[in-house]
Amino acid sequence: MTTSAVMNINTFCPLGIEIKTAEIKGDTWIVFDEELSRALQHPYGLRGLLPAHEIQKIEIDDQETDLITERLFYQMVLGSIASGAIEFRAWVAKKLLWRWYETTGDPQDIQNADRLQSSPTSVMGAIEAIVSEYLPISRRSPIS
Repeated sequence: MTTSAVMNINTFCPLGIEIKTAEIKGDTWIVFDEELSRALQHPYGLRGLLPAHEIQKIEIDDQETDLITERLFYQMVLGSIASGAIEFRAWVAKKLLWRWYETTGDPQDIQNADRLQSSPTSVMGAIEAIVSEYLPISRRSPIS
């Protein structure tokens, strides 16, 4: 793996909208607003079901804004039926996880790719490693 500058989340995970982010204590948080909810084809009311430890409210431009963790954002993208999300999920399964395997030799990388392709709407369990490790690390240190 080669290390370079952190990739902009809009380049790493293109959804056809401008994904707004905030950096808090070195972590990337995603603005979860109606536009993102629509782009992912998730009901905006879904935010009431999100884990409290992965969402926080802050004021941006005198307006209260919901932020979600980068991990939760990827979980929502991988579970989305939106065309941009489906393309991203295919890229993760067919390219990114194979590159990880080529780098690490860990067969778990291939198993995760197979699980993502065979059960793309199940973003829990086997997909946990993808949203917690592979995606955030790959955006920060892109594999060439």
